[in-house]
Amino acid sequence: MKIARFQTTDGQRLWGLLSADQGTVTAIDEAMSSWAPRLAEGDASSIATGAQMAFTDLTLVAPIDPGARIFGTGVNYPTHMQDSGPREFVKPETMPGYIKLDSTVVDPGGIIRYPATTNQLDYEIEIVMVVARPIVKGTDRTTCLLGYTIGNDVSPRDVGRPTGGVDLYSMKAQDQTAPIGPWITTLDEFGGPGQPSFEFSLKVNGELRQHDNTENMIWKLDEILQFVNERNRVRAGDLIFTGTTGGTGMRTGNFLKGGDRLELEAEHIGTLFNTVGEKEASAE
Repeated sequence: MKIARFQTTDGQRLWGLLSADQGTVTAIDEAMSSWAPRLAEGDASSIATGAQMAFTDLTLVAPIDPGARIFGTGVNYPTHMQDSGPREFVKPETMPGYIKLDSTVVDPGGIIRYPATTNQLDYEIEIVMVVARPIVKGTDRTTCLLGYTIGNDVSPRDVGRPTGGVDLYSMKAQDQTAPIGPWITTLDEFGGPGQPSFEFSLKVNGELRQHDNTENMIWKLDEILQFVNERNRVRAGDLIFTGTTGGTGMRTGNFLKGGDRLELEAEHIGTLFNTVGEKEASAE
């Protein structure tokens, strides 16, 4: 099942069940905190649905509920660890994490902001978990999920260097730098709860830059959920970025430029398109 978020011609934003074959969207007439837990339990028939609309009459927006939180974890594929230089793979002792603001979100088809403060704007395709309900102790943590979507954790690599450290705030919380979408695909299309295995890739102007499979994650989804939940109890609507693979501009020096077109694709989910805006002029 595909669940998308749309904007109507009169500016309303709503959740809907997407029927790609028929080209229609059926509105969900409930709050996400109400319908998401039931859908995660396999009870789709009780979801209150409303008007059926043509997909072409609506504008697709990022599948994030108002007030939802966005978490992220990093260093989650062996090949990405090698982007910063050749080294033998050793699983990190701790999982790095960060939080994104809702102002970072970019809709499908939207423009990615190029901040004036960077010369090394980088791409990072990531599979994003979408939470449906709190984690129940003693169960597989991934049963709390509604499904997955795609995220592009666009990051300026050259921030924080004057202090000799990594400035995750400036790397991960820049306004309008996190495209998410195109929609959520529910767990049943991935075989249900547990660690999924599916391919994903990123292209810039048609050139393949990143490609991997979720089975190669260093930190499995269950571990990521434990990490986040120990700090902030997850709830319906929360999004969790799960880390990127190798092939970023950090390895090749081939960073993003204004006008670049990005195409992110994942099995069972779909394709997320965005364009990079021109670099902003310095405010000084």
